[in-house]
Amino acid sequence: GGSGFNRPTSISAFIHFAPISPYALITNSGNNTVLLCQVNPSTFILSNCTPTGSNFNQPSFVFEDQANQFAYITNKGNNSVTVCNDNNGVLTNCNSMPYGFNSPVSITVENVCL
Repeated sequence: GGSGFNRPTSISAFIHFAPISPYALITNSGNNTVLLCQVNPSTFILSNCTPTGSNFNQPSFVFEDQANQFAYITNKGNNSVTVCNDNNGVLTNCNSMPYGFNSPVSITVENVCL
């Protein structure tokens, strides 16, 4: 269930039913990772948590767009936002973008045209 957590700071959960397995993304600021966990749709218990993505530095929050194509992770450790391609919680091509933030802890993206 909860193994692998190290100062978890946020969770983004997509409880989809068929054909996508329910999952959650959890930021771990203590070890600079984001975990992808399976979610039991009946009990909401987390399992099979594994790191996904890269280029995180004390990640504090994760936001997934409505189309489930991109994930945005705020990084308190280097005052940046990492943007990743998102395929059902599997994060790839993660790029950190510093924009003069000061210890960002949350992000919301609205009205994005893809």
